[in-house]
Amino acid sequence: LIAVQQPNISIQSVSANKTTINQPGQPVEITATVNNTGDTDGGVQLALTRDDQPLSQSPVVNIGSNAEQSTDFIVSPNRTETFSVESIQGPDVNDSITIDAPNLNLLSADIVTSGPVTTNETVTVDATVDNTGNADGTIPLTLEEDGTPVDTTQQLIPDNGQNQTVQL
Repeated sequence: LIAVQQPNISIQSVSANKTTINQPGQPVEITATVNNTGDTDGGVQLALTRDDQPLSQSPVVNIGSNAEQSTDFIVSPNRTETFSVESIQGPDVNDSITIDAPNLNLLSADIVTSGPVTTNETVTVDATVDNTGNADGTIPLTLEEDGTPVDTTQQLIPDNGQNQTVQL
C-alpha cells in the first residue's frame, strides 16, 4: 500500500476590519485566512468577487503542512454588499462576508423665502435625506451660492428607511 501525501486546504475564516461603515465608499479590509491540515505543503490563489463578478485576486498563497496563511483585499462599498472569497487556482474553497453600509439619498431640497432673494438676505434651505441602508450614515451637505459654499454640515441619518430634514 502506497500512501500519497497531499495538502488539505480550506478557508478557515473571512473577516473584515469593520462590517459596518458610516459613509458609502469608506475602505474596508477583508482578510481571508486559509489553512492546510494536510501532510504536505500546498497553495491556493484566491479571488474576491461581488455578484459573481471578480474584483481582485491574490497571488498564490503558499501554506505549509498544518499551517495557516492570510491574504487581504481592500473594498470601498457604496451600499450593503456581500463579498465572496473563492479559489481560482488550487482546491475549490469559498466563503463570504457582508459589509453593511448606509444608502443615503437626498430626497428633496426646498428653499424657503418670503419672496425674491436679494444679496445678503438670509434664506433657509430644508433638505430631506433618506437612508434605506442597513447602517446609520453621515452625509455631508453644502449650500452654495453661485458655486461658492456658504454653509456646510454633516448629518447623521439613522438606518432602516428613516429620513431626516436638515436646515441650512
